[in-house]
Formats: sequence, structure tokens, C-alpha cells
Amino acid sequence: MNKILALTLAASLAPFAASAAEVTLAAPMHGATLQGEAADMSVYYLTDDSQAFHVVAVYADKAAPGERHQIMMQMNDGDAVRFALPHHPAELYSFARNGENITVKSEPAPFRPVGKAS
Repeated sequence: MNKILALTLAASLAPFAASAAEVTLAAPMHGATLQGEAADMSVYYLTDDSQAFHVVAVYADKAAPGERHQIMMQMNDGDAVRFALPHHPAELYSFARNGENITVKSEPAPFRPVGKAS
């Protein structure tokens, strides 16, 4: 019985164990959670016979946590991408693959003053 309780507790805490503004995934199916300012994201990757990693990210807006959105991409060694999520231009997410690792970061977007073009 104690073993079942311990496993249940470990499973319930697993999504929160790797929460940070930067995570590195070092193996397929080893997921992590990234807590951003406006959205939280869970990410993992899969492999197959190709050289590409199949990255899957599921995110939820903190204002509407019940609405989940999914991002899928293939990444080859050396690939990197940086983008803002829809409706969240103030925060950038970057994904980079280096060898067997996928690094995901969340950071504030650098803003430029809005004004008339000269």
C-alpha cells in the first residue's frame, strides 16, 4: 500500500519537478514543464528511424488554463527556432537541438518603441 501511495505522489508531482525558465531534454519521452509569464508549457520529444527529433509542446494560457494548444516540429542537429505564442508577444520561446539534447527557453521579448517611421 505504501508503494502505491509513493508512486501516486511521484506521478502527481512529476509535471512540476522540472519547472523553470529553461529546460534541457536529454532523452526521448523525458518531458519537462516550462513556466512562463503568460503561459505554461510541457515539452518532450520522440525519435524514429530518421535523424530528426519530433518535438511536441503543449501549452496553456494562464488566463484560460482549460484551453490547451499543441506545437509540433521536427528538429535536426543544429536547428534552432525562436517565436512568440499567439496573443503573447511579450514572451519569446526558443527551441534548440544540440546533439542528443533539446533546450527550451522562455524569456521576455525585447520591445521597440512604437512611433512614426521616419
